[in-house]
Amino acid sequence: MRQMTLWGPACPPTLATLTASLRTLNRVYPANVAVALGPNGLVASSDGDFSRVRVALFGREALPGGGRRFDAVGAARRLLAAVRDQAVTR
Repeated sequence: MRQMTLWGPACPPTLATLTASLRTLNRVYPANVAVALGPNGLVASSDGDFSRVRVALFGREALPGGGRRFDAVGAARRLLAAVRDQAVTR
């Protein structure tokens, strides 16, 4: 039985759309970038500092940037698990 989300995005992204978004961000940023999942989608920070963000963020993943290889599906699963587990990061 699936647990209903009690707090977080009203409609979390699907694994496929989140994976595609992570791959796109990895191609767009030329160097390392940290990403987190917020209520309106992915939030990226090139310096990894999310202190200026005023909304709740779930999880945090580091992308290598520059189109370098990384485990996009694994990163997407961890971000979705953070939403499911309600792990809020700031």
